[in-house]
Amino acid sequence: YAFQGTDPIDLALRDRFDQISVDYPPGPQIEAILLHRAQISADTAERLGRFARTLADAPNLDERIFISMRQMIAMAEDVAVGASIRDAVTFTIAAGLQDETLEKVNQILQSILMEGYTARVMDWRAWA
Repeated sequence: YAFQGTDPIDLALRDRFDQISVDYPPGPQIEAILLHRAQISADTAERLGRFARTLADAPNLDERIFISMRQMIAMAEDVAVGASIRDAVTFTIAAGLQDETLEKVNQILQSILMEGYTARVMDWRAWA
């Protein structure tokens, strides 16, 4: 491992903690959280939440991809400063995915975005 802190947690240590399964909050709560944390439209918040829920439940992916609320907020903040939803997703979660999985993720994203949607502003790269 190239960086400190990226080693998996030892089984003996992991056994000392209770693990509970936490699913996504309902769609309206996700939207409220994203609207509260970032200055985005309600439509964008709904699309980000729907993308995360769809991705977590996608039957055609080899592994379940769970986007954390922290990652959803990061994507919403990127969109708030001018990035498109596609770019926000790419910068936040897509970098660590295999090509085959990334293609399936992009198909899911495309179905959420539908044609004609854009959240991009002219100078969105100014935030980088």
